[in-house]
Amino acid sequence: QAPIRFNCPYCAGVMEVPAATSGRQTLCPYCDEPLTIPATSGSPRSPTASLPVDSAGSHSATTAALATQSQKKVWTELSDNSSAVLGEPCVAPVLQPETASSGGGNAPSLRKQARGLTFSNAFQLAFSSLLPFCLIAPVLFGIATVITLITIPVLISFAEQTVQMLDMTDATSVQLTVLGLLAVAVLVGVIAATAAYCMTCNTALHAVRGKHISSRVVFSTGGAYGGMFAILLGWTILNLLLSTGVPLIMQQVAAAGSPQSAKLIGILIVGVFFLVQTVFTYLWSFVPFALLDGQSLPSAMGTSTSICLHHWFIVLPALICGWLLYILIGIASIGLGLVLMIGAQFYLNAGIYHLAED
Repeated sequence: QAPIRFNCPYCAGVMEVPAATSGRQTLCPYCDEPLTIPATSGSPRSPTASLPVDSAGSHSATTAALATQSQKKVWTELSDNSSAVLGEPCVAPVLQPETASSGGGNAPSLRKQARGLTFSNAFQLAFSSLLPFCLIAPVLFGIATVITLITIPVLISFAEQTVQMLDMTDATSVQLTVLGLLAVAVLVGVIAATAAYCMTCNTALHAVRGKHISSRVVFSTGGAYGGMFAILLGWTILNLLLSTGVPLIMQQVAAAGSPQSAKLIGILIVGVFFLVQTVFTYLWSFVPFALLDGQSLPSAMGTSTSICLHHWFIVLPALICGWLLYILIGIASIGLGLVLMIGAQFYLNAGIYHLAED
């Protein structure tokens, strides 16, 4: 009999198995999801469609446990993206995944995905999906930096011309004009940085999930732009207020006759703000990835906070080690690694989010 060729209903991976294995339970070699081999070539039914239903209307727990140890042996060896070998009872080779050029859309990766959020799995998933797409991040952030650096001097020059043209003599009017144009420059910088941030997160999430990455994915913000723009703009405004407000407060306290207290208050305000910013930066580490999955901003914040609190013993050490490793690479490469690997932390965060939500 002709072998059975079918697609995984979860990831669209293409498989071919002997006809004698029809109706047997197996695991997809691409996404590791349990499924039933169909009787004929085509898309298989849902793996839970034919499960018996108990009186409460839910599938029986015993029959729902498709991914048993014996089923896991169906796919015994996975190699690189060129081929994969099936073990018993299916001995036919796995076909190449369809590519975008052949109409397959997102072709699944043949590398075996790590399952379950652990420290080692997070780094394994991040490292296995890091290259070459991580090298796109320096280009994206470089473009954002160039746009910002070009905008600031142009607006400053425009401010000077505006002051001369309107013959402004009032110091307050001049200051307001300059501050207004600088605010525009800051806004442009946040807009460009947010775009680069979201594009990098979108690429990283596709990479750790083993999805096909095209130019559309690389240069797409994936629906996360609005939420991340609000967060980054808020942090930027708070930092600007802190940098301008603290000196004013210290001057007022010193003018009141307490110069030593002024320094202490300044250090205290900066320290508290830094602590608050660090805590929320940690709790919201996975907000962009939840936004990319279609969640609203409040829901994404809740999801990210839940991951950070429920898995803090894994997430916190992993993030700290990730940053330390990034710094060590930068030192060892005399700064070159800091530029080339600027997107590495995004892939680690994406891996943690994917494993936590899996």
